[in-house]
Amino acid sequence: MTLDRTKAPEAKSVTHFKLKPAQSFTLDNGIPVCVVSGGSQPIANLQLVFNAGKWHESQEGQSHFTGKMLGEGTKGFSNHEISKIFEQHGVFWAVSAHSDWLEMNFYSLNKQLKNVMPIIQEMLTKATFPEKELEQLKNTAIQNNKVDLEKSSYMASMKFKELLFGKTHPYGYSLNAENIGNTKVDSLLKFYKKVIQENGFQLFLAGEIEESHIEELNQSIGKIDFGSFKAESPQYDIPETKAETHHINWEDALQSALRIGRTIFVKGHEEQIPFNVMNTILGGYFGSRLMQNIREEKGLTYGIHSSVSFMKNTGVWFVSADVIKDKKELALKEIYLEIERMRTELVSEKELELVKNYLCGNFVKSINSPIPILNCHKTIIQHNLPADYYDTYIQNVRAVTAEQVQEMAKKYLAEGMLEVVVG
Repeated sequence: MTLDRTKAPEAKSVTHFKLKPAQSFTLDNGIPVCVVSGGSQPIANLQLVFNAGKWHESQEGQSHFTGKMLGEGTKGFSNHEISKIFEQHGVFWAVSAHSDWLEMNFYSLNKQLKNVMPIIQEMLTKATFPEKELEQLKNTAIQNNKVDLEKSSYMASMKFKELLFGKTHPYGYSLNAENIGNTKVDSLLKFYKKVIQENGFQLFLAGEIEESHIEELNQSIGKIDFGSFKAESPQYDIPETKAETHHINWEDALQSALRIGRTIFVKGHEEQIPFNVMNTILGGYFGSRLMQNIREEKGLTYGIHSSVSFMKNTGVWFVSADVIKDKKELALKEIYLEIERMRTELVSEKELELVKNYLCGNFVKSINSPIPILNCHKTIIQHNLPADYYDTYIQNVRAVTAEQVQEMAKKYLAEGMLEVVVG
């Protein structure tokens, strides 16, 4: 058969999707586990997700540094021994502190899972928090913070969060020289015992998983006596976004970093899908209106985006860009003009269909192996979403109308947004 390269391949719309189900069970000690087995590669991804993010701190920086210190030594292994064992068995691991959760991720060949279990056990029960290693981590963090503070984009994001939620709010504060310097071993040990060990966590496992791997999990982590989980969660208000403008001038800056946005709703809200379609049209992909105007036509920036970030207790919509400093006022003007267009004009059926195809195709393409499938199930659990949240995603996107898109813009992109400009 001869391929006619003068004709483009026939395009077909994605019309349905079914998320591969996960296997759910509990270990002998009550720890819940979610497993997605599949794929053709002998790999494994083990994730431990703790209810121990910034939201659960009693002192700024506890979640971040407690997570970092878990690999800095236990009663049975020094930090060098931990690194050596992981290296010998080809294990990559990382720990990350988020607004609501603290996560540990381990990637390895599935046959190597049994070799990392003893270390994970000790990280969870016998971490020693050595003073010397903490000071090294703090010094590194302070130096990194100094470098970050010289970047207009970092400053704009930091100030945006701070003004949106408050300087001491868990969603609003950032690590700085002061709260890093105030971090002490006693504070981290308290967080380790009262939050990491007593607040509950969930295990997620993906890859070419067999019954033997699950049994190894149960014979290691499943044998730890955590007692009864308290699952405590502090309460904080989510402030209403104030219509404010904050410009910080940096004379030596070549670019100005812009942030415009507001708080919206939590993930899974009934208006999330039509809002997402509206946001994608405005600035959510490379062919968006903001990209066409600010980048392609005006040449004011390399890239500009509008995005949605979801925490457990709220969501944030924002526009972000680094633009030519002398043209920042023009860039702001054009951003608001595009927002006003979304509010006053119906999107054409052609543009709406293009964005729907993009969203559906990109969604299906991104969920093509056990690990991203597992992450979907993790999102459902973390955000208390309906079990069919992803199964109905495509049909919900397809059902969005031009009128709904305009309604979302009128409702959420009206007056009352926060504007931050640095540079």
